[in-house]
Amino acid sequence: MTVEGILQFLGLVAFEIVVAILFNAFSTMQKRKLPYLICAISPLAAMMMFHSRYIGNDSLNYYNLFLQTSRATLQDLLTNTRFEHGYLLLNWLIGRFTANPQWLYICIGTFISIALIWWVYKYIPAPGLLCILLVEMLMVDGWISIARQTIAVGILLIAYKFLIQEKLIKFLILVLIATRFHNAAWIFLLAYPIVNWHQESLLKSKGNLPSFELIVSAVAIVSYVSLSSILSSILDTFTVYSYYQNGEMMAGDARLASILQFLVGMLMMFVPQFVEKDNVKELKKNDIIARSLYMLGVISLGIMFIAIKATVFTRLAGIFTIFRVSYYVYTTSKFKFNRNKLIMIVVSILVFGIYGLVITIMKTPDWQTTYPFLWFWSNN
Repeated sequence: MTVEGILQFLGLVAFEIVVAILFNAFSTMQKRKLPYLICAISPLAAMMMFHSRYIGNDSLNYYNLFLQTSRATLQDLLTNTRFEHGYLLLNWLIGRFTANPQWLYICIGTFISIALIWWVYKYIPAPGLLCILLVEMLMVDGWISIARQTIAVGILLIAYKFLIQEKLIKFLILVLIATRFHNAAWIFLLAYPIVNWHQESLLKSKGNLPSFELIVSAVAIVSYVSLSSILSSILDTFTVYSYYQNGEMMAGDARLASILQFLVGMLMMFVPQFVEKDNVKELKKNDIIARSLYMLGVISLGIMFIAIKATVFTRLAGIFTIFRVSYYVYTTSKFKFNRNKLIMIVVSILVFGIYGLVITIMKTPDWQTTYPFLWFWSNN
């Protein structure tokens, strides 16, 4: 990691902090929310749209795949078993208009940015901290690299609307569309019965059923212990991910990254409850957004625990990352005591900034090679 890369990362964090302060985005926003989001997300959107094909280890692979797919026939696409057909069709359609692979990045970056702005505008009352964490938690770094999953996450952000409105058919349609871009989106089907049906059963049971956290913990531990057979079944179903059986993806830097992500995830899920326990408990009980984000975050945490042993599960956990981080931001913004809120915001920016900087310097996991950042005109 060069000094230039470190300065780029810190400069981007500083930009998000300044913009959030200028727009007063750490408090509930009523009027200037959309202008703020456009201003805050624009540089992140530009990075996703106009990055060099050498930024993010997977970017070059998707660049080359576009060159192959844009010249293929529809029959070739339908017989391809390595990639999801929805993603291949997107490449093929873009290829009808241009032979420049940069337009693939532009289309994906535009879509995820619009979906993100829409979602944050609708569901996050004080978005300042979230936009900062998009940089510090290296979420944008991931979206730059994993193009297929990035599209899937954008679609699932839209599906969230129908999740909390209990509109099952519309929810299912959007999730199924998302799976046509990345198979990891199948895991999001669990969100509907857990958020709606299981939560309703828990409320009616008056404590006679095991808690949601206990159930997820038990499933995660059992899955961790019996992972070999589970992983074998998954790879038999989704053979395109068989390369994850390589030893290098199960240990070393990859495992260290999974441990760090799990520990940080634990902090994000439970620190707000420690600071204002009664307030957060009441919030989860009466606020569908807080309750659903919490439950999705706990699911993410359970999967991240399994990922310590098998990195392939980070793809599944990544489906829920935006919701887990949003839960942290949402509950912090709802604190009753302004002193607690201020402390949480300042400490969060410092702690997660250090987290992102350490991973940026170590390049852990290895595929997040975003800094020093290069624009597409630097390719040649």
